[in-house]
Amino acid sequence: MGGGAAASVRASAVGHHRGAHRAGSIGGELRNFGIDAASSSAVVTFDAALVRGEGGKVEKQRFEARVPVARIDAASVGQALNKGANQVAAEVADWIGK
Repeated sequence: MGGGAAASVRASAVGHHRGAHRAGSIGGELRNFGIDAASSSAVVTFDAALVRGEGGKVEKQRFEARVPVARIDAASVGQALNKGANQVAAEVADWIGK
C-alpha cells in the first residue's frame, strides 16, 4: 500500500444521545487510506481516541474498512475509497453514540 505519514485528527464534540447530555473530545490518526494491490481492495484505517465528559477515561479503538476494487483505475479506486471512508465514519459515529 502507498506510503506517507499518518494524518492526525482532533475534534471536540457536544451532543445529546438517549436523553443524556455528553461532552467530550475525539482525536485519532488516519493510518491507511489507499489501495492494497495484493488483495485488490481499498483500505481505510482510523485509530480513534475518545474522552467522554470531564475527567473521563480515554477510550481507544481501531476502525478499518476494506472494499474490493474490480479495476485499479481512478473511478473504481475513488468509489471504493469513498465507500470505505463512509463505512469507517459511520462506525466511529456509532461508537461515539454508545
